[in-house]
Amino acid sequence: MIFDLQEYKGVKEVGSCQLSLDFIEKYNIKITVKSGTLTGEKYSGSNYFEALNFMRADLEKEKILLGCNGVLKNFHPSSMSLEMADGLVGYSLKLGRKARRIDLVNTFEMNGRIQDLSTLNEQKKYYETWKLSL
Repeated sequence: MIFDLQEYKGVKEVGSCQLSLDFIEKYNIKITVKSGTLTGEKYSGSNYFEALNFMRADLEKEKILLGCNGVLKNFHPSSMSLEMADGLVGYSLKLGRKARRIDLVNTFEMNGRIQDLSTLNEQKKYYETWKLSL
């Protein structure tokens, strides 16, 4: 699912996409967007979450948000999950509460509310707010 960035709080879906994770050449993500925007683009990083963030930066320039847990404002992977799980899981953070094992979610699935999708900057701000709330 992809959403119009300018209307995402109003939840306007503008198309769908397919992500391909490359497990042979690790940490590569390829996106195919039905609308043709960024079709076939390949993103790499030191883990899948970093590769996702490079992709998000380009999608945000096109006014598009991707619909998955890794784009939710309260999602953040720990350094251990980046290292041991290659960024494929992270925590669904709650203000005032330390992250717990039960809070782990798959980066590329969608378990949260569409209204909680965020830009990279909004996600970073939430993480900083969460750290201060502990």
